[in-house]
Amino acid sequence: TSGPKRGIGPDERDLETLGLTPAQARVLRRIATGTSTAAIADDLQIAQRTVHKHLQRIYEKLDVSDRSAAAAKAWEAAQNEGV
Repeated sequence: TSGPKRGIGPDERDLETLGLTPAQARVLRRIATGTSTAAIADDLQIAQRTVHKHLQRIYEKLDVSDRSAAAAKAWEAAQNEGV
């Protein structure tokens, strides 16, 4: 797979504390590690359009407008949960 290896990137459970669904957390974890939309779709065996839909909802829930801001929120959530 092309996605993050186990233990690399924010934990999906930490991301769910942001109000994300498990599917959205899986996408955001990969965004936070710099994975492309195409690679996320391939890794999760979903359509690129589905990745885009998840991203739209992630942006709304996190009140951000782009991938880098969403990634920053993901890493922040991971740090807060690790304390």
